[in-house]
Order: sequence, then structure tokens, then C-alpha cells
Amino acid sequence: MTEPQEGKTEHGRTLTLAMSVYVLLFLLGLWGCLAIYNSTVHTNVPFKFVGKQAVWLLVGMFVLFFSSKLPFRYYRDYALPFALLAYIPLVAVLQWGVTINGMRGWFSYEWFFIQPSELAKPFYLLSLCVLATRSRSQVSSFVLLLSVTVVWILPLAAQPDIGMLCLYAAGFAIVYWLSGGRASLLFGTALASLPLAVLLMFQHKYVLGRIAAFLNPAADPLGYGWHIRQFQYTMARGGFCGSGWGKAIWSNSYLPLAHTDSVFASLCESVGL
Repeated sequence: MTEPQEGKTEHGRTLTLAMSVYVLLFLLGLWGCLAIYNSTVHTNVPFKFVGKQAVWLLVGMFVLFFSSKLPFRYYRDYALPFALLAYIPLVAVLQWGVTINGMRGWFSYEWFFIQPSELAKPFYLLSLCVLATRSRSQVSSFVLLLSVTVVWILPLAAQPDIGMLCLYAAGFAIVYWLSGGRASLLFGTALASLPLAVLLMFQHKYVLGRIAAFLNPAADPLGYGWHIRQFQYTMARGGFCGSGWGKAIWSNSYLPLAHTDSVFASLCESVGL
């Protein structure tokens, strides 16, 4: 009689833990919605972006719940087919995507936008993990994972999305290192990649401009340094205690992309340090 009771207790603990995770993630999602609304409350479209985020939050929770019900071996066995399906839109967006802020990385239909590189990240990482477990030596694992990573980052470089490219490269380094990889191979690859990084910077002048603005935003306060300066002013206005929810005046007036790239500064203005 004790075994069924123990099994039932263990099942109850697992269910409680799962529900706790669902609730926590949903609350974090609501916090994100509140942050977006706070950064656009004084604009002409206060509910536009928070409405979109709320829809994505509900969709995400729905997908999370049902995907968590599948055994993990299902993802392991089908990791490579999933990765292939995720890779196809990454290439297709170069031909049929739309260009925003100088980067062709989105599919759009009226108000609906999808960035394939965001959706592909978990499948890319999962495929790297599966391939790392199938390799018999550290060198063969390194060559295999690096080759797969190069295939993935080529369309990112063509968009060009330098920030996402760096994230994918970091994913490769982390997966290889956690699988028991050699630090010397990672260090050598980083050195060998420097000429390519320099080439990308000179080919895309805005990259050099952003680096220079990061080091000295005051040198070009109305150009490349504008975003960073407004970021600083917004955070400074929040001070220690913040200006209060719905009172993010600087975020709503001067901060570029306050509801996305600069939402952290907008939060600082409202809630403070």
C-alpha cells in the first residue's frame, strides 16, 4: 500500500512544481506587458504594442503547456528534422522578407511580424546538443558543431543581423564547452574569426559607428550617440525611487524604441534603481 502512496505523492510534487513554473512565467510575461504599456502610455497608440505582446504571451503559454507534455526523447529523436524546418524560413526571409532598420529579417502580413531567427534559436541549440552527444572525440565534435554553426550564421550575416549572429556563435561556444570541449580550440577559432569580424565592420559602417558611440557617445550626440545618451537620461530621471508607473515622460518622448530595445531604461525611469 505504501508504494502507490509514494508514487502519488511524487506525482503531486511534480505537478505542483510544473504549475509553479507556469504561474511564474505567466507573471513575468505580464510584467513585460506592463513595461511595454508604461513606455507607450503617452503616445498616440498606447495599447497597440502591449496588445500584440499580450497575444504572444497567451500563444506562448499555450505552446509551453502542450510542448511540455511531450517526452524529451521526442525532441531528441526529431531534433535534426526540426532544425531543418526552422532553417528554411531563415533562408527564405532573405528573398521574401521585409527590411526594417536596414535589416531584412522579418516576414510581415499587415500588422503581423515574425522574425525567423528568434523562433529558430531553440531548434538550433537543440540540434547542436544532439550532435555533440553523437560525436566520438572532442576534435570531431568541434569540427561538426562549427560547420553546423557556420551554415546557420551565413543567412544571419546576409540579413545582416550582427547581434543575432553573435548570439548563435555564443550558443556554439557554450554547447561545445559544456560537452567537454577544449578551450584551446575555442580560443583559436575566436582569433581566426577576427579578420571576418573586421571585414563585417568595414562592410557595414553602422557597426563601427555603434562601437564608437558605445565608447564615447558624446562624440556624436545627435547621430550614433543619440540612443545611448537618451538611455542615460531616461535612467537618470528615474533616480533611486523612480517617477512612478504611467509617468515615464522621457521614455514616451525621446527614448528610441522605448517598448523594445530600450524597455529596460523605461523601467528604470518608472521604478528607479
